[in-house]
Amino acid sequence: MNKLLLVIKFIYTKLPWRIQQIMKIIFSYIRERPYPHSDFPLIGKKKSLFSIRRSYLNEPLVFNNAKHAYYSRIYSDSRNKDTDLIEENASRTAIEILPCDFFKTYQQSYEESMAFQVANINNFGLLNVELSNGSQKQKFELNDNGRFISLAGVTGSTIKIESSEGFILSPPIARKQKTKNKRRLVLCLFVDGLVDRSILEIEDLSEMMPNTAKFFDTGFDFRNHHVNSDWTLPSIASIFSGRYTHNHGLYDPHKIIELGGSFPILSEYFKESQYVTFNSGGSGRISPAHGYTKGFDRTIYRALPPAQEVIANFFEHNRVFYERDQFAFLQFNDLHHNLSIVPDYSVMNSIDLGTLAFALNPNLKKEKSVHSKKNVDESISYIERIKRLDYYLNTLYQHIENYYDMNEVSVSLFSDHGQSFLTSDEFPLSNSRTKTIFLLRSGGKIGKKVDEFTEGVDIFNTVLSDAGISFDANIDGNLPIALGGLIERKYSFSQSIYPGQTYKAVINSTEGKYIYETEMPVDANGVINHVNSSVKILSNSNISKKIFTENQVKEIIKLKLTLNN
Repeated sequence: MNKLLLVIKFIYTKLPWRIQQIMKIIFSYIRERPYPHSDFPLIGKKKSLFSIRRSYLNEPLVFNNAKHAYYSRIYSDSRNKDTDLIEENASRTAIEILPCDFFKTYQQSYEESMAFQVANINNFGLLNVELSNGSQKQKFELNDNGRFISLAGVTGSTIKIESSEGFILSPPIARKQKTKNKRRLVLCLFVDGLVDRSILEIEDLSEMMPNTAKFFDTGFDFRNHHVNSDWTLPSIASIFSGRYTHNHGLYDPHKIIELGGSFPILSEYFKESQYVTFNSGGSGRISPAHGYTKGFDRTIYRALPPAQEVIANFFEHNRVFYERDQFAFLQFNDLHHNLSIVPDYSVMNSIDLGTLAFALNPNLKKEKSVHSKKNVDESISYIERIKRLDYYLNTLYQHIENYYDMNEVSVSLFSDHGQSFLTSDEFPLSNSRTKTIFLLRSGGKIGKKVDEFTEGVDIFNTVLSDAGISFDANIDGNLPIALGGLIERKYSFSQSIYPGQTYKAVINSTEGKYIYETEMPVDANGVINHVNSSVKILSNSNISKKIFTENQVKEIIKLKLTLNN
């Protein structure tokens, strides 16, 4: 068999380049995974080898209660045309997504400096633009090349745009702030899969993230923070909504559910508060199709971009709207995978050959990250990836400190889940999978180490409260006492709702851990059967006291699940 493969490979290398490419396409096409949302901008689920899918590059995203439809165009791509042929590669192309309205003719006079973007509706034809300033008139014909074109409305000017096919235009954004907010810059740094340092048996954050430790040295360091689920889809939705999984409804990877169809999400609160809003990064579990473009003036989505690209996108946006109050949500996926297939250059030069071999050995079975088992080599590479990410984050920290008064800035850094390869405990809600980093630099406020329990849903309350923005209190999130909250959590709550698997929940307290699991699996509609459920109590070795009995744990879990908001 091996000799046959060698012969096939030899013949392949002698084929013309174009034939090789066709063979690659066929092989890759057959191997594609049938997930419905991981391949944005493609629409719907790949059901068979010959499924025909549409693209959001040709039609808009439409959400409940949204003021605008959201249109997508290729962004920052040196190719003249989108030539992606493999469905899983479509999401590797950067896409700019904007709220837009449709016009055939648009004319507007500007009393202040504005910025807006425009593109032909069908990527055909030219945009006819007329600029008037007093008695002077200039006419231009613009080819958008399948991209959004950004135009500046200059004070005292009038712009007229026409296109026979029609065009889409984003709402003009003022370049200068009118209503002063508490914070000039609110920056959320979301790092996929970053555990709390205690899981790595590291005492001082500076040992693995020296630049991050320095930047947040005067901030709040939440030492008992647990996310509300064990993987990205439900966990990030809890952060964006302040709601538990059963209340926001995102837990099935095979269904496309809109987050916040009946309630506002984090970005929408900032948009309503006159912030210019920006989102950059992406993964299939944070797909624009789930509504993560809502409330954002600009979203630049590309599945699993490297940190330096995400940061560069922010710099580009921040420069344009520097005189505006800004909210930015930046997504970093550098820890979750080797984004370039092999480890990054600096990581490979920081690990030994044995560790590198684990990442590159094709004979080792690679499991889904949520199910992978403890692995020392993977843990070593993981720490080096953390150090590398910290290096790039420092360019962001320096930019903020160079250009902003830190009394007017709110920066938070947090994650959505930990890593299963860091522990031999195979329970999905172990500390290694749910105890994650949560840091906050709150203006000029001097922070501290915070030992009270916090959850992923509390990030929602924290970010909005620190910006002085009011929000619907009928949610699951809680503002920590350390930040002025009124109620201190006595424990944290995490759960796993996944159709076809048993429902699991865990309560983490000072006294110990309380594990709850059903006997029956969750059904396709998310219904949980509690008959014959079990409770396991793990007391801390130095504390014999139990704050809950088995029956009390069952009642707490059921009460959590019946509180709908």
